[in-house]
Amino acid sequence: PIVSKSFYDLSLKSDACIQNAGGVRIAINPGDVTYGTAYTLLPFANTLFEITMKGSEIKQVLEDALVAAIDKKSTGSFPYAYGLRYDIDTTKAANQRVSNLEIKNRSSGAWGAIEEGKMYVVVTNSFTAQGQDGYTTFKTVQDARGKGVDTYLDYAMSFVKYMEALTKDGKKLTKLPSSDHPIKSYK
Repeated sequence: PIVSKSFYDLSLKSDACIQNAGGVRIAINPGDVTYGTAYTLLPFANTLFEITMKGSEIKQVLEDALVAAIDKKSTGSFPYAYGLRYDIDTTKAANQRVSNLEIKNRSSGAWGAIEEGKMYVVVTNSFTAQGQDGYTTFKTVQDARGKGVDTYLDYAMSFVKYMEALTKDGKKLTKLPSSDHPIKSYK
């Protein structure tokens, strides 16, 4: 989730971020975080990619990722996010596992139910934006309405910028507060 927050912070147009678990390769241990750490954490040549989507399509992206993770046993597909919160119930049938989906208002910080027909901007990495790792709705949305925006911002640099902002403010890297964690409950 902290990687998702770093993407969200660098993508000033996004309402939310969705990131596949497999795109993040290491845990960050206490101590110094270097450029090398960032590029080991996020080692691929991905960029930040923004896609305009309906609220219902955002829910479907999360459902797609869970189908890949749970039903197809893809270890990298599990969805993490920032600016989104949701409940997951793995005992339910495919495409019915995500509920109580909320989105955080970027300006006010207030949480509210996502509106199915409203358009939002979601930032992700350029790999999942192509529908890879089970994130098929990212691709079908772009096939239907036109390609999203490749920002050409290096996704590992988003984490570097996040760390630089923390350091400048005299803060240390910590887990997100529970109020910002994407998974409200997991069954």
